[in-house]
Amino acid sequence: EAVQYLAYGCVEVYLPLYALQIGLAPWQIGPLLTTQVAITAAAKPLMGRLSDRWGRRPPIAGGLVLGALALAAMPQARIYPLLMALAALFGLGVAMVTSSTSPLASELCQTRAYGSAMGVLSSVKDVGHASGPVVAGLLAAAFGYSFAFAAVAAVLVAAAIGFLLSVAEPRPAEP
Repeated sequence: EAVQYLAYGCVEVYLPLYALQIGLAPWQIGPLLTTQVAITAAAKPLMGRLSDRWGRRPPIAGGLVLGALALAAMPQARIYPLLMALAALFGLGVAMVTSSTSPLASELCQTRAYGSAMGVLSSVKDVGHASGPVVAGLLAAAFGYSFAFAAVAAVLVAAAIGFLLSVAEPRPAEP
């Protein structure tokens, strides 16, 4: 979840700046971010249900990759409807990841350590969220928006691969 929120922080700060750079009007920027968050919020219940049905690993890895694809395409988009669609796809990726990580953490932790597990997960998320604007800002300043977005997208793909290689699907709890 840390890398998902690193990317989220990148989008929150640098998508508006990129949008201004390509000539979008300031009034168009709010709906870009609102669309992303609205899709995330609307999709979380369905993504949680799919996570219960298919397991935690597919939506987490798939959401990271979907977010990476949307993120990598954002600096190539020069028209508002395409940026809006990419913001929506990124939001769907966020929903896929975040609706599955809390259940995964609770399934992997010891029976009486749910509060501790959720506390650590929330802290990891916050560190990622706080790091996104800094990391993307340094990359954008040195190499431009395209590189910054592509680099963060590459981190999401690497995280998906690392996750699939290192985290097994938990066994369902006994009824």
